[in-house]
Amino acid sequence: MRSLLVYPETVLQRAKRSCRSPFDAFWLLSQLSTYPFIGLLMLRWRVQIHRPDSFDVPQGTLILANHQSYYDPFLITYGLGPHNWPRVLPCRYPVAQDVIRDRALALPIRALGGYDIGGSKIERAKKLLYTRELLDRGYTIIIFPEGAITKTGEMISDFKLGAQMLFSRAYPVVFTKLQGFTKTARRERTYSITYSPVLRGSSEELSQRMRDFYRS
Repeated sequence: MRSLLVYPETVLQRAKRSCRSPFDAFWLLSQLSTYPFIGLLMLRWRVQIHRPDSFDVPQGTLILANHQSYYDPFLITYGLGPHNWPRVLPCRYPVAQDVIRDRALALPIRALGGYDIGGSKIERAKKLLYTRELLDRGYTIIIFPEGAITKTGEMISDFKLGAQMLFSRAYPVVFTKLQGFTKTARRERTYSITYSPVLRGSSEELSQRMRDFYRS
């Protein structure tokens, strides 16, 4: 069985590192501008952050998380810690088409690094290739396999085929578990963000590790 520990990035990823977007500076500033607000939320809610020891997230990492609120992408990157921000920011994240096409939400979502995941099967397939290209260029990508905010906040058992396909591309992977951020759970006033170690492996290995991580 191939080791799940991180090994050096591929030549292809290094070659594409120089092909980043001219909008990087804008996305970086817009995402950093949310951090004072996110930091205050973290303090107010007394969010517990559980990170592995020696937790260094490389560029081009795929982060998968359960989806609980509109704050999730920024809660996740904030919780990675300041030592990881220079490598993971600006992050990008796909957004459901019905959300990103809302007139009130489209501009702020795109300004903060979100992009349309597509509606039809063909559009989603194209956006999956686009997501893969972003990872090859060194962007941190945050994906919510549920595809939408869940009422219970629990990770569904069958995550989408696109996430499994990305597992097979040998990107560094971090699983993230958000707890307490749904409207229902907030009444209990227990908030936490838990990160897995940075992992690599086959699609089957990572799929099993993901199931184990969310069941624990």
